[in-house]
Amino acid sequence: MSRYFLPVSGFDAKQFWEQRLQRDYSLKGVGYESLGKGFNYWLYRIRRHLFRQEVNGLGLQPAAAKVLDIGSGTGFYLTQLQSLGFRNVTGSDLTETAVGHLQQNFSGYQVVQMDISSGELPLEERFDLITCFDVLFHIVDDTRFDQAIANVARLLKPGGVFLFSDNFAHKEERRTHHVSRSRKDIETSLRKAGLEPGPTQAMFVLLNEPARSESGSIHNWWKGVVLFHRYLKPLGWLTGALLYPLEKSLLAQRSEGPSTLMMRCRKAT
Repeated sequence: MSRYFLPVSGFDAKQFWEQRLQRDYSLKGVGYESLGKGFNYWLYRIRRHLFRQEVNGLGLQPAAAKVLDIGSGTGFYLTQLQSLGFRNVTGSDLTETAVGHLQQNFSGYQVVQMDISSGELPLEERFDLITCFDVLFHIVDDTRFDQAIANVARLLKPGGVFLFSDNFAHKEERRTHHVSRSRKDIETSLRKAGLEPGPTQAMFVLLNEPARSESGSIHNWWKGVVLFHRYLKPLGWLTGALLYPLEKSLLAQRSEGPSTLMMRCRKAT
């Protein structure tokens, strides 16, 4: 059976995420839900390590730089920016549920409800850095995806950095609430909006779905991980703890990998 699917017609992203976050406002709720809290803890430890490493390498002045985080969810990346000393940060999310929590938990930051794929945005200011993680592949409509990229470009200052994650698939894969677009299509959209694609960094090798891989053995490995932890969720923390050091080692020198990539783009000056 082919593993490529078409999205369900009429998919309502806002409703989907409102219901999911109302049910479980946690890293598991915004992460790999079926794997449980413990496994997701280690998934986000990897994200934390790579995000902080990348942001630290940008040469920004945290006290002065203006940052926008798109799809802030439970505030994971806002927490990382806060710990790195960034003071002028705007968080955003599609859902009322997330925005309500974020406004309470990050009172020192501005938080707005915003659909980045909309033709109208509530923001007029420009930013030195825009971050957008695990968001763009949930925009299933291609026209709205292009609009999202165009919006990012408009909100960036000349020379500003767009740091985001996507799957950069070798073959496009479409599901109900998820699209793995090809690198060519993503880079075409970026360039059309005036953003120059930059280097990538692999975000996972063993600890996430191998969306970019065409290897049957790698997909079978991941199916086994999911099946095992679906029924034995309490063991997820132990699995993640055992694999975390190996995952960091594998990622140390990898710009490409079988799963999600992080890309750094700049807007022309």
